[in-house]
Amino acid sequence: MGLKDILDDVDARLPSTWEILTGDSDLAYQGQPLRLVWVPQNEALTPPLKAKQGVPRTLWERRSLVYAHLWAAAFTDGQPDPNADLRDHIAAAEAMLAILVQALQAAFTFGGYQIDGNSGQWQTGGIVTFGVGYVLPVTFKIPIVDATSDAATIAGVRAQMQIQQPPAAAQDGPLIVVP
Repeated sequence: MGLKDILDDVDARLPSTWEILTGDSDLAYQGQPLRLVWVPQNEALTPPLKAKQGVPRTLWERRSLVYAHLWAAAFTDGQPDPNADLRDHIAAAEAMLAILVQALQAAFTFGGYQIDGNSGQWQTGGIVTFGVGYVLPVTFKIPIVDATSDAATIAGVRAQMQIQQPPAAAQDGPLIVVP
């Protein structure tokens, strides 16, 4: 599992009305809100914690910092509201933020992400000419596992055994003969 898989999983939990993009080049506030742009920043590699029983051994853990840039605006009847003021746009951004955090929590119920609670940043002018922007720093915890560890090998064999269908001649006998 890598960063692409994580972002794809979170994106799938977000409303289909959001435009979801990735990378610095997609930060230009053109088009129309509601927009989320994931921008990878940097990573730290940390030594592994003790592996849990029955899972592949973790060699290292990546802590990948990604900025979630939200662009929101107040809408009326499905269209951006030209009469909305800054507070209306902030309320729309707060609603987007809540939905994003709920999607993160649903995707990672066991602490596979971390939000830096002191680093959210509002963008209320400058490059944002309509609505408001909000930048949320999210760190994803991505294990690098030992694919050749006993646990990984056993899990792989078990998975293969469950999906294999024996040929017609072997349906009465075992698939694997253990000496």
